[in-house]
Amino acid sequence: MLQDYYFKEFGKNLLNIGICGLHIMPNAFKAGCIASTWRIVDFLTALYYLFKNSPALRDDFLKKSEGALPKNVPASESAINFLPSIKTYIVSVDMGEHNQPNCKSYMPVLKLRHMSDNLLSVKLKVFHSIAKVLLPFLTKYQTDKPMLFFLPEDLKKIVNLLLQCFVLSKNLNTATTLQKLLCLDINNPKIHKPIENIDLGFSAEKESQSLHVSKKKKLLTCQIFDLRMDCKKFLIKATIKLLEKSPLQHSIVRNLSCLDPRNMTDKRKCLNKMNHILNSMIEAKHVDENACDEILMEFNDYLDNVALKQSDFSEFFPENSRVDEFFYETMNTSKYRNLWKGVEIWLLLSLGQATVETGFSINKKVEVENMKELSYVSQRLVCDCINSRGGSIHNIKITNMMCTIVSNARQKYMKYLEDKKLLSSQNKRKKPNFC
Repeated sequence: MLQDYYFKEFGKNLLNIGICGLHIMPNAFKAGCIASTWRIVDFLTALYYLFKNSPALRDDFLKKSEGALPKNVPASESAINFLPSIKTYIVSVDMGEHNQPNCKSYMPVLKLRHMSDNLLSVKLKVFHSIAKVLLPFLTKYQTDKPMLFFLPEDLKKIVNLLLQCFVLSKNLNTATTLQKLLCLDINNPKIHKPIENIDLGFSAEKESQSLHVSKKKKLLTCQIFDLRMDCKKFLIKATIKLLEKSPLQHSIVRNLSCLDPRNMTDKRKCLNKMNHILNSMIEAKHVDENACDEILMEFNDYLDNVALKQSDFSEFFPENSRVDEFFYETMNTSKYRNLWKGVEIWLLLSLGQATVETGFSINKKVEVENMKELSYVSQRLVCDCINSRGGSIHNIKITNMMCTIVSNARQKYMKYLEDKKLLSSQNKRKKPNFC
């Protein structure tokens, strides 16, 4: 419907690059968590409610959800570190040394379901290991910088890391391109590793090996086999979800990696991808077919005389630099005017609502229970001010006006309460009496 309206109004089609890149990662992780049936997030949530009123441990256990990767990584790490102490605490409660907590999840979740699990620590480590593979993507892409040129290679690295855990090397080595990777039949058991070779992650593997020497070796061997099966389900579901909703499904996204400065040393591959991009642009009626030859010639010249002769291209770091500024300085000349027009369009392609998402994250960081709306707004203004000064309060100059405003803050607050009370009493008087 939107496509039809856009074409009717402007005579062009929208360029489809898929859904928000920031949401596919948490959703894939959530799908994997559900497939494993371990309910690790329930355990982490139970720990939060158990310790949220403990000043010493409140910061170690945060509210979690299956899709909240930034919280699940530190939360699972804290749970791994505190697990022996938590077990000791539950034993002391059973012996009557401490009162049983009023937390509703203590008995059904903490004590009965999870603390009786011999492999809880291993499951936590597997959970933590997979979350750590996915987290850097969110950290890197939660920015307002144009990052679409780097998205294909970064997603490919993550998918390969997940596939290496359960797919045979000989099958994985055949998927040399993004297109071949997308065509890989991940559900096919013929390309999967034997269950005993499923990679649980370094720490989880080490602990599972140490459990083999225990007295209950036969029982634990069966449990570890089941754990590896569940880990495989986790990895398969997460990878499938990641690929089916990924922007990599769209040809223009896969080929935009030719504008990653680090890839411009491979001239043949870059020119081939630029051809595919121009075909997509012609189909969407964003580029005139007659201009494509000039764009390709200019891109060819740019690769030869600019990209291959400057070390800045191979040493480009997206985390520290902006690709739009980089290309503006090296490409925005009359010599490459047709190429620059196309690059301007591709730079504007939306990665997602990264700026809005960042705002939500800041609001969560300043969140305090029972806080009024005005307090949220005030704290957010303080956060924005600190961020605009480089993220450090030491960069903020304390002026006389600021000191005066702070000294009068209490007086203003009391006046605000009086005005609010007066307004409330006036509203009560205005209410009609029907008695």
